[in-house]
Formats: sequence, structure tokens, C-alpha cells
Amino acid sequence: MNINIAEVARTEEESIRDFMNTLGRQLDSSDPKIDETVRRAAFLVRQNYVKIKTYNTRTDTTVFTVRDASMANVNLTFNPISLSCSCGNHDFCRHTLAAIFSLYQYIDSLSTWLEQFRSNAQAKQLSLLTEDRTPETWLNFVQGIYKRNLYTQTNLNPYLLDSIFSDMIDQIYSQMPLEREWKPIYLVFMQVSLLSHTWKHFSQSKTEAAQSFYHNFIEDELEQLEDMLRDAKSNSRLFALDPFYNTLKDVAHYFLLNQHGFVENRIELYLLLWNHLFTSTKDREQELARLQTAHSYSDDLSIEQIKAIFLVMLDKTDELEAQMESMKVDDVLSWIELARTAGLNNQEAVRKQIIERIIPLLPEFINASLAPHFRMSFIKRFDEERQGVELSEAQEETLFAAYGKYGLQPFSNFLIRKKRYEEWAALHQLYPTSLAFLEICGLKTVLEEKPASLLPLYHSLVQVEIMQKTRQNYKTAVRLMKKMKSAAKKSGKNEFWNDYVATVRKNYKRMRALQEEIEKGNLML
Repeated sequence: MNINIAEVARTEEESIRDFMNTLGRQLDSSDPKIDETVRRAAFLVRQNYVKIKTYNTRTDTTVFTVRDASMANVNLTFNPISLSCSCGNHDFCRHTLAAIFSLYQYIDSLSTWLEQFRSNAQAKQLSLLTEDRTPETWLNFVQGIYKRNLYTQTNLNPYLLDSIFSDMIDQIYSQMPLEREWKPIYLVFMQVSLLSHTWKHFSQSKTEAAQSFYHNFIEDELEQLEDMLRDAKSNSRLFALDPFYNTLKDVAHYFLLNQHGFVENRIELYLLLWNHLFTSTKDREQELARLQTAHSYSDDLSIEQIKAIFLVMLDKTDELEAQMESMKVDDVLSWIELARTAGLNNQEAVRKQIIERIIPLLPEFINASLAPHFRMSFIKRFDEERQGVELSEAQEETLFAAYGKYGLQPFSNFLIRKKRYEEWAALHQLYPTSLAFLEICGLKTVLEEKPASLLPLYHSLVQVEIMQKTRQNYKTAVRLMKKMKSAAKKSGKNEFWNDYVATVRKNYKRMRALQEEIEKGNLML
């Protein structure tokens, strides 16, 4: 016969309410395992995976079937309530909790009960943060915030991640210690821990737009982390902070070796900590020993390159020679971090060697290994990193040829520095941009030093505007012609310029709006 679960719930309402109140008191809501069991039980109920099979009014017993990974049978006896499950778990399992939850939802709000249950956990965690200040309570606090806000977001729109992460950070900051000595390590500890929890969400969407967004998001967070580390580095360190530093080493080690994706950013975060916070020889030797015995790590990570970085930190650079000889395209990102580490450790000779070894690999790396939307940011980063390294002209030619259109600004600066103004103009004809970008790349310097070289470039820009065939574009074309007029005047090409204006007017005599703008521009010399 059909059994109405709502009628069963109303019949046994008093004992169900008493049992739920007892559950709220007995279950430790701050225990991650219990919290996970409660969450899964609620999921089973909401998915309608819990069905009532039998109800015996004489013996006050009910049998439920729970559809999980495997089917489970739950026996429930009322007055007083006792529960048992076929899964064999003697403690409260998700099946027994799902059975009682399925009854409770017909007499009261299950969502309200769950919200109260979790608020108890939050209150307990907050009290522990102040009463029992240990690395474990800090880790549990971050994990609790992550689970409440992001853990269940399996199909999250990438653009919502930023606001959710900011909300989690605000919750973390609201519990910041009052003592000045504790604030810097609290901020660093929480930022790294929360990023580690969030990392798995960066692989949920593989679209180019999502990956570009995640990349920019990570870059912004790492910049903030670097600022925090500078504050922590300049702050006095208490003995009471040692356990937190040791735990942070473990978190960073796990993060680098066991997370997946955005490997260059994982390495960057890891090295930020080791370059700014963990600077003692003893700490670095211990970490190198851990890396040498690591057998399980993400397949996108070159563990040998990370070991090499620690050899630089420990001034054991003689051991790097063989590795530099066998440098591969796939290792470029790791070697850039190694060059950066060498610079931070005042080993300029090693840094120069690494940069020189990287340059021949850049053409293949940029064009074959990097997605187009990452190329400009990579080139900007590498060009900043190689500053201060004296390169030969041939090496610089190779470098800028590898940059291609993504490295117009550094190549432009190089050409101006070498006074190769005709090549500067030719470069910008090959890769057309905008007048504003040309000015960033040194247009004014070229105009002062070699104005005649700009005439072909200006002409090509004018032609692009004219071919748009709108009044606004004609006005822009005339503004460019005025700049071209200035260049012609500076180079003593007055007759050429007047012939040029006459030719333009003749070629486009049917474009009345353009003729009007040229007339108003007073372009003749």
C-alpha cells in the first residue's frame, strides 16, 4: 500500500522534534567530517533519493530506502527514536540523517535547522580563533568559510568568482588579530590557504575567455600577496609565530606539488614565500630535502627545476651547469623564476647565464607553447625580468624577433636607444596600432631626431582613416595629416608636402566631406 510520509511525520511530530534538538546539541558542527555528513544527507533529501518503504503503527517502526552510490535501508524506531543502517556504520551516517531529515521537512523548515547548525559551527570557530590560536584553528576557519561560500559551486560562472572570493576575504579580515605582530602573518596565512582551496575551481571552465579571466584574477591576488609578504618580512617575528610559519611551509609545499593547472602561477606563489618569508639556510635545506624525496606530484610540474631554484638560493650554483646545458622549451617558465630568484639572492652572473640560455628558446616557446591571450603579459613579465642584463646586439635582435607584435613597446625602445629610427617607423607600419600607442613607444623622440622617417608611417595611418568613409574618420585623417605636415616641415620637405596634399585631394575628389575637412585643416605649407 502507499504510505504518506507527511502523515507519518505529523503522527510522530513530538519525537521527531525532540530528536532533531538532540542532534543539534550532540553533533559537533565544527568537525569537518560531521559537517560533510550533514551536507550529504541534506543533498539526498533534496534530490528526493529517500523513500519510505514500510510503517508499522503497532511497533512504531519505519523502514526507509536511500538511493546513494549503493542502495541503503534505514530502520527507524520511534518513542524513543533509534536508527540503524544497512551500510554498517555504527555512528550517524548520511543515510540515517537523511531519513530523519526527510521526516522533519514535513513539520518544520529543514533549511532553517541546517542554517542554525552551521551558524553554531561558525560561532565555535570564531571563539577558537581567539581562545585557541593555533595553525589548526586558522586552517579550519578558512576551510569553513570556503565550504559555506564556494565548495558546492561546481558550475560557477567564472565572472562570479571574483566577488565570491572578495566576500570570503572580507569574512577572514573581520576576524583579524588585534596585535600588530600577528596581523602580517595572519593575512599571508589566510591568503595562501584560501587560494589553495579555490584553485580547483580554475579548471572548471576551459574556454579561452574563462582561462584569461582566471589568469588575470590570479595575477591580481599574487600582487596583493607580494605586498603582504613585504610587510611580514619587515615585521618583528615572535617565537609564538613559529608553528604558523611551519604550517605555512607545509601548505605551500602541498599547493605546489598537488594542485593542478596554471603551473607558472603556482611556482610564483611558492617562490614568493621562499624568497620573502622563509629565508634561512636551514629552512631552505630542509625544503630541498623534501623535494628530493618527493615521489608524487602534479604532472604539469618539473620538480627538477624547483630543486634547481633551491640550489641557487643555497649558493650551490656549480650544480646548475649541467641542467642549463639541457634546458628545454617546456622549462622556460621555471627557468625565468630561477633567474628571478638569482637576482633576489644577488647572483647576477647566474641570472645573466640563465637569461642568455632562455633567449634562443623564446621563438618556439611564445609561438607554440603560449596561448595568444597570454603572450603579451608573458613578454611584459620577461622583459622586466631581463632588465639589467647586458645583452649583445645579436641577442637583442633574437629576443625582439621572438616577441613579434606582442613586444612592440620594448622593441621600439631598443630601436630608439640604438638610433635606428627608420626601422622604428618600419616596425610600426608592419604592425599598425594607434597614435596613442605610437606616442607611448617614443613617437616624439623619432619626430625630433628623424622626422622624415615618419612620413610613410603617417601616410599609412591616414589611408586607414580615409577608407572608413565617415565624417569622424575624415577629421581624424586631417589631424594625422597635420602631424605629418609638422614632420615634413622639420625635415625640409615643403614641396613634397604640398604635392602630397594636392595628390590626396585629387585622388579623393568625389569625397566631399573629406575635401571640406582638408580645406578647414589649412594643410598647405
